[in-house]
Amino acid sequence: MSWVFILLYLFIQLSISYWVSLRIKNEKDYFLAGRNMGVLPITFSLFATWFGAETCIGSSGAIYEMGLSGGRADPFGYTLNFLILGLFVAVPFWKGGYTTLADFYRQHFGSRLEKLSVWIMLPSSMVWAGAQVRAFGEVIHATSPISIELALTIAATFIIIYSFLGGLMGDIISDVIQGTILIVTITLIFILVVSQIGGFEAAYNMIMAEPERLSLLRGDEHVIQRVDRWLIPVIGAVFTQELISRTLAAKNVSVARKASFSAGLMYLALGSVPAFLGLIGPKILPGLENSETFLPLLAEKFLPGYLYILFTGAMIAAILSTVDSIILAQSALVTHNFLIPFFKIQNEKRKVHVARMTVVTAGIIAYLFALSSDRIYDLVMMAESLGTAGIVVVTIIGMIYKKGDEWGAISAMIVGFIAMPVYRDYLNLGAPFFMSMASSLLVYVLVASRKYLPLKFKRGAVL
Repeated sequence: MSWVFILLYLFIQLSISYWVSLRIKNEKDYFLAGRNMGVLPITFSLFATWFGAETCIGSSGAIYEMGLSGGRADPFGYTLNFLILGLFVAVPFWKGGYTTLADFYRQHFGSRLEKLSVWIMLPSSMVWAGAQVRAFGEVIHATSPISIELALTIAATFIIIYSFLGGLMGDIISDVIQGTILIVTITLIFILVVSQIGGFEAAYNMIMAEPERLSLLRGDEHVIQRVDRWLIPVIGAVFTQELISRTLAAKNVSVARKASFSAGLMYLALGSVPAFLGLIGPKILPGLENSETFLPLLAEKFLPGYLYILFTGAMIAAILSTVDSIILAQSALVTHNFLIPFFKIQNEKRKVHVARMTVVTAGIIAYLFALSSDRIYDLVMMAESLGTAGIVVVTIIGMIYKKGDEWGAISAMIVGFIAMPVYRDYLNLGAPFFMSMASSLLVYVLVASRKYLPLKFKRGAVL
């Protein structure tokens, strides 16, 4: 029965994308939804972009295992991420009239950094998209008799067609539907679980039986490690094409700001439910070897059959709202900032055609990553190891200074990309993202300061 529901749900999503595709006339329509979206759709799209299946399954499992210290990113870190987006980022980026984040780099640093940033941002996002394709395929595999390989092929094919047709406008409209399904499902799970365990008083007693699980801090961490754990969701996730493209699609600067704040409140409210369930989890489903199975097992135990099917649909909604955002975002960077200027494409229909071909290519790459690994966790770890610390540092510098040093920014971005895997995987440092940001900033300052050195010193002469 589940797979019939899934097919119906996917058919509805494709129908929406096809309907939207008939209204796409130019590149701005395809990548920025015509810059005509209101508060409600932008809010839902921002929320749904970050509220993925890992938010529900990953954070509830981590909190089940470690208490609130396991859920700093979800929901608390990403809530702060939306707050920073609304306070400092959404307004200046919308006023800049950009199509992509790389446009910002071109204006503040130069065209060489614009091109480099595209290829710096691409690998991590493509691996992350592969993880989402893998997750989607495993849902199909679990609810049907087909093999995992065929399930992955079906998942990737649907994602490619879905993104190919509707662009960002189709994505945002679908996010409203997907976000609504997520809200309804998470709320129902919360109500049913609380009612069946004896109400809020019983839940409170379960939580207070182990008050140490309420701490957001882990006792075995140094201060610098704690800073590092918060930096990735709070700062690292702000400067991504997936997120910024939504604020750029707003019809005015007020909508961009308000939607960022609204999405943060929605994220905190809905993300707190998996966190709450994770806190009481050891009391109602004790002894799980794999904590990430907690929420699916909880849903299976407490939800009636038809609501469990709805839960499956909610997980698909969460996956789709994430993966199509990634594919469209990276396609926008490659198309708008590399292919169109390289081939000097002027015709708007040709721009849209090239954009759609890039979406297909990105989808195939994500599919190949999904096939290359047996576990979603391996792909997630690979995506995180491809560092974006340099992106964060350079973007903040560009927001502070109207015109930054191009070679300093290029050097900082390259160092930030390389440093993260070196610090984490080879040197085993406890705070790799923080150290990568520090290294990027240091390199920027050193390279940018060359213009202030004495002329003889710059020529290599002895002073």
